Amino acid sequence: MAVFSAKESLNRTILDNIMDAVVSIDKNGLITYCNQTALTLFGYTEENLLGKNIKCLMVDYHAEHHDNYLRDYRSNLVKRVIGNTRVLQAKNINDELIPIELRVCQLEMEDGTAYLGMIRDLRDSISKREKIHLLENTDLLTGLPNRNALVLALNDTIDGLVLNKQNFYLLMIDADDFSKINQAFGYEYGDEVLRKTAEKLSEYKDFRLIARSSQDEFGVLFQSELPQHEIKRWLTEVLCQLSSVETIINRPISCSFSGGIYNFNQPNENSQNAIGYAENALKFAKQLQRGGLVFHSNEIDQEQRHSAVLDQGLKSTQLTEQLFLVYQAQVDEHGQLIGFEALMRWQYQNQLVRPDIFIALAERNGAIYKMGGWLLEQACQFLTWSSTIPEFASCRLSVNVSPKQFAHPNFVPDIIQSLLNHKIDPQRLHLELTERLLLENPAIIVQKMQDLRRYGISFSLDDFGTGYSSLAYIKNLPLSELKIDRSFVKEITNSASDRKIVSTILLLAQGLGLNVVTEGVENLEQLTELKKLGCKQFQGFFFAKPLRKEHLLTSIPQFKADGS
Repeated sequence: MAVFSAKESLNRTILDNIMDAVVSIDKNGLITYCNQTALTLFGYTEENLLGKNIKCLMVDYHAEHHDNYLRDYRSNLVKRVIGNTRVLQAKNINDELIPIELRVCQLEMEDGTAYLGMIRDLRDSISKREKIHLLENTDLLTGLPNRNALVLALNDTIDGLVLNKQNFYLLMIDADDFSKINQAFGYEYGDEVLRKTAEKLSEYKDFRLIARSSQDEFGVLFQSELPQHEIKRWLTEVLCQLSSVETIINRPISCSFSGGIYNFNQPNENSQNAIGYAENALKFAKQLQRGGLVFHSNEIDQEQRHSAVLDQGLKSTQLTEQLFLVYQAQVDEHGQLIGFEALMRWQYQNQLVRPDIFIALAERNGAIYKMGGWLLEQACQFLTWSSTIPEFASCRLSVNVSPKQFAHPNFVPDIIQSLLNHKIDPQRLHLELTERLLLENPAIIVQKMQDLRRYGISFSLDDFGTGYSSLAYIKNLPLSELKIDRSFVKEITNSASDRKIVSTILLLAQGLGLNVVTEGVENLEQLTELKKLGCKQFQGFFFAKPLRKEHLLTSIPQFKADGS
């Protein structure tokens, strides 16, 4: 039994209790020392390991070259191993391979040169890295790969196109109005809908990868050489299957899905761009029709980019400097001027943006509140100005109100205060609402309308006949007017159905005690036909185009009863 000094015992105790394995060899490669960690790592006893060549712990390749490494180092001081940290594999007593990190240093001992190897077992850290990698690339709710994994899979697929030209498709699927499921039933129902969706998608064996890329969005990667129309037909069936009613926690729930597809077959593709193109097609599909499916095209990209540019423009501090109003005359059956409708225009980057485009964008990004405040101030200024002009002093001004604007808590007090500040007769301000507004929070809408009606402000229902309002609901609203949409006027002289619709609206308005203004009158034939049906108030290009305030006095003629 070897006897050690106190210092030697301390050194051995320290070495036997460190987490790294320590092995020393002499100049010939024979093992002269190993700590307890090394014995545990490689499965040897001290008696079995001491005196053996270090090659017994090496995989075949390194074992074959080890003697040459030592000889080169002694002869030429070529440091292939000494002083470098390397990751490689070692071999235990059962010839099982172990991933290790190795660092070797040289020691000058009393009995000659020795080499000390510090060996770290990497199995645990590799396992942790694999778990971390799994967590980083897996959606915990559905168990599917996540967006990061989708990007990696796309990168691998695109790299493979260098050698193997194939047609690949990326399908991005999004649940329509998914938030309403959470709102109506709770998040546990929404989570279960997503799990069911993941299960349904996983049943399609032709899908190479299915990933949950965001809250209610899934990405699907697949390869196909089928014609595009057949792929669209197949994927439409997939979306239909996803939309089928499911029993979720004893409650039947259905959720439709829309999809966007991007096709790629070239190795110069970019994974992030591919996802962006598919998502642009998805957004376009949702705009066209919920539950729809659209292939990516350059036209869609251009439209989406244009929309993004406009979105930023609406957020600009210079927005109100780019807005202006035009006013279109409204006349009665005798051609007498009864009022104007204020129409907002936006000139951005030297181009006029269509109102249906910028109003919808403004409602989504919140710019509608700033625009609504500006519009109210401009309307008050117009009413103040027009009160000093005899031809206009008794005319009302109709102003369109956005649903978002109307829903603002301060909408009613802001309007009343503005009228008071400008000393304007409330009866000269007329607010035009859409049927879409009336479908949202009806009790609150009615209360606000009643508050403003008591103050003297009147209301009309714009584009009547194109929405989905309940007649039982409309009869209880404090309305004074319906506006017949221009879509029923365009073919009024040739379409019996349009004439019946107009007649029905007039009869309904009469029963409810409401006035009617007919929009979109562009020629004498339309005017004549509308008068035969009983229309008495009109608006359209036949009478006047929308004009800026400064052009109204010189451009608004007086019309005779026959429209001449």
